[in-house]
Amino acid sequence: MSETNSNFAMTDDRRSRRTDMSAAARIEAGPGQAFAVTVHNVSAHGVMVEVDLRFVPGRSVTIEMTGLGRVHGRVAWVREGHAGIAFVDPLTIDQINAIL
Repeated sequence: MSETNSNFAMTDDRRSRRTDMSAAARIEAGPGQAFAVTVHNVSAHGVMVEVDLRFVPGRSVTIEMTGLGRVHGRVAWVREGHAGIAFVDPLTIDQINAIL
């Protein structure tokens, strides 16, 4: 497995490589709809979060994490208490390293 630097370890060969992690985040899904979630992996194109509620694929959301700030995305998939959030604009390596 290759690495682009000491913090951003490559873990698989999907659209963009994922890095496993565990971090608290907050997702806003509309006015008055903010939810605490746990992020389990991150890539330049999105995150996988653990959720206690049902998100609808295609829904626009904003995710906020320490070190990253607020990032816009959409719910890409939902399954078994987890959801994939695809970022509208890909993250840079520096942004990813800031949250690891």
